[in-house]
Amino acid sequence: MPPLILGLPRNRYFCIPFNETSGNVTWPEPFAVDNNSTDVDLTSNFQPGDVLPVGDHEIVYTAVDDARNVANASFIISVRPQRKSEVFYL
Repeated sequence: MPPLILGLPRNRYFCIPFNETSGNVTWPEPFAVDNNSTDVDLTSNFQPGDVLPVGDHEIVYTAVDDARNVANASFIISVRPQRKSEVFYL
């Protein structure tokens, strides 16, 4: 039986300053549990705190237990620039 990935965030939206092309994004990291193994390897293609360019990015987590059972889970991070009309000066 494959491990379970728990605590996966929902899709997220990050707004960055209108003159930027990328942004530092964060999210709560999920964790993995298994019914037969205490050692579950959880990896991801991106890490919280990574700088991502404007666009949509699929964040994929993969959990592998000692028996080499594999589980995958993912969510989308959308990085968008703030529209210039939304910038306020005080």
